Amino acid sequence: MAKTNAQQSAQTKYPFYLIAESDLNDPRLIRPSEKGGYQLDAQWSDDFHHALHTRLTGETIGYYSDFTCLETLAQAIKNRFTYTGQYSAFRRREHGAPAIDLPSYQFVVCNQNHDQVGNRMMGDRFSTLISFESLKLAAGATLLSPYLPLLFMGEEYGETAPFLYFVDHGDADLIAAVRAGRKEEFSAFHDIGSPPDPASEETFEKSKLNWLAPKRPAENGPLSAASAGPDKRQSQIILQAFYQALINLRKRCQMMTPSHHAEITTAHTNNTLYYRRRLFSGDLLCIMNFGEQSEKVELPVGILSANPTAENLMAENQTWHLQLNSAAAQWSADKTSPTSELPPVISAQDCSAISIAARSIALYQAKPV
Repeated sequence: MAKTNAQQSAQTKYPFYLIAESDLNDPRLIRPSEKGGYQLDAQWSDDFHHALHTRLTGETIGYYSDFTCLETLAQAIKNRFTYTGQYSAFRRREHGAPAIDLPSYQFVVCNQNHDQVGNRMMGDRFSTLISFESLKLAAGATLLSPYLPLLFMGEEYGETAPFLYFVDHGDADLIAAVRAGRKEEFSAFHDIGSPPDPASEETFEKSKLNWLAPKRPAENGPLSAASAGPDKRQSQIILQAFYQALINLRKRCQMMTPSHHAEITTAHTNNTLYYRRRLFSGDLLCIMNFGEQSEKVELPVGILSANPTAENLMAENQTWHLQLNSAAAQWSADKTSPTSELPPVISAQDCSAISIAARSIALYQAKPV
């Protein structure tokens, strides 16, 4: 498959990419053929999604039971996968293999996708499960990660319509089997209610995007921006602008520069996590607070090791410049709620800790003094 893809790409002016939608945590999928791999271009890191989802929602059902602590997200950020051969209680076996020898751009991460939303019984999106502040935290964690971000349609403005599981098969027996399979799946997984009929046209109609809630048919008459409420629409506008800022930040900070395992450092407490990433364009420091209260975070802005090298001594003289703060006033959907500003510049000489707001994310970039 990889050879055929390479041939087709060579015959056109547009490159084609093969990305494995796999939860096996098997790096052979993307390793070069001369190293025994299948030489695909990239693969998903479902562990990143599961660890982030569990922390933001508190859900620990099914495979989420393997991701109940923040350490699992820290490992996914640093090691590509959380499970690289360890025992998985959910799978009841060892799972995955190490992938730290592979570059960051070969791993796709997300906070939502068609599987993780569509396979839920009611197709509920993050926008109906977590707060507005948590939506921004999820967006930042994904788009500011060292990896290739995947955005699910509508997440960039907080679409609230569900994405239900629907099919359009012509075989009546196949439809019956799908219906039975969905009911059986959720009798064990959710224990309440029944999943919508996957072959119903109503199920499909409910899954259509509202695109910032413009007019479109709904059960109780036309749904307009006004009927959706000014608060909802304003929140969607701000969230979309936040996503645009994150994408621009990825470009400005050259975040798609390949990173290797040794260039990423992570640390966490019960509620806070940071990762520091070495980049030629300027080191990055990403700080996240998953708690419900503001937290004081000790910053790794000085020498990186106990045995200083020329590189580490130069790092001690860097200043760190704030690039993004999701808790800043410009990203607030409720102008009556308190916001939290961060120092625009920090350095090892005059600052070793900052207080980061609840359910927020911040990014600093280093520059030599």
